[in-house]
Amino acid sequence: MSATKFHIELAAGQSITVGDTTVTLQHKSGQRARLLVQAPADTPVTHPGRNPVSNPSAQECAPSPNPAKEHTHGQHHIS
Repeated sequence: MSATKFHIELAAGQSITVGDTTVTLQHKSGQRARLLVQAPADTPVTHPGRNPVSNPSAQECAPSPNPAKEHTHGQHHIS
C-alpha cells in the first residue's frame, strides 16, 4: 500500500479535510500552532504523548487532573 504525502500551507482560519475529518488552523505563534480537529465520534485521534481520544469534543472540556490549571471553555491550550 502506498501513501500520499504532500505539504499544505494554511493561514489562520483555513481548513483541510481528510476523509470525514476537518482540521482547521486556529492560531499560530512561533513554532506552535493551535489546530481544531473535527472528526466523527468513532474516529480515533492521537496526540504525541497522550492516549488516543475517540471523541475529542467530549474530552477537550473534561476536568483537568491539575486543579491549579485554569481551564476556560473555548480557550484550550495544546501542549
